[in-house]
Amino acid sequence: MYLGYIEESKFKPSLPLARMLTRLCNNKLCCITLNWEGEKRSLYGKAVGGKYIIKLCEGLTIVVNLLGEPLGWGLGVLGG
Repeated sequence: MYLGYIEESKFKPSLPLARMLTRLCNNKLCCITLNWEGEKRSLYGKAVGGKYIIKLCEGLTIVVNLLGEPLGWGLGVLGG
């Protein structure tokens, strides 16, 4: 399985890794959940915040849609 790659001494996780870990969302892993409009914005590479987020977790985590399907990786920032 392709887990990701290292760029500038940092590990960049892959989408296949996100797919494998998605089954842990809501149990052992906190994932960011987006509504339908947030999913659309995310897939078009636009910023997602506020009204588009159903569940927010801080730090690097998996971003999923309402069906629990992985959309990619995101960085959750609380407050601010």
